Amino acid sequence: MDGYFNVPYGNYKKPYFPENEIRAFAEKAKRATFICASYDETLALLQTGDVVYCDPPYDGTFNGYHTAGFTENDQFHLASILERRSSEGHPVIVSNSDTSLTRSLYRDFTRHRITAKRSMGVAAGDSKTAVEIIATKSACWFGVDLASGPDISVETEVRAWQ
Repeated sequence: MDGYFNVPYGNYKKPYFPENEIRAFAEKAKRATFICASYDETLALLQTGDVVYCDPPYDGTFNGYHTAGFTENDQFHLASILERRSSEGHPVIVSNSDTSLTRSLYRDFTRHRITAKRSMGVAAGDSKTAVEIIATKSACWFGVDLASGPDISVETEVRAWQ
């Protein structure tokens, strides 16, 4: 790694600045607690009513976000924690690459196979899509934020970058 970000800056004639999305996130973030901890430390802090969403380094792709990386053993460890937390009543949602390992790790979850567009991490000429899974267990989306009432921001406030 050379110490630079791996995100292209683009060279758009009319760049899109998501001011409304940023403001909406900032408002919601006022009710959140942000911490710096390992995934096992963080998942140990769950309280009744908490929902878990994990987006770990994807299996079979770049995983050097930390000096120790994210190994296959980490994938197994995370999956076992998520299984346990789900059995304790926490809805769990996890995204990852669609590989034989992740299909095995999340075999007891409901798995949804998706194709996602990619603009980073693909070599010139390579496909700009990736096959992923969204695995859920005991998870339901009611569209309600108990702290502030109905939440339809997923439909009205978030615009995908294209």
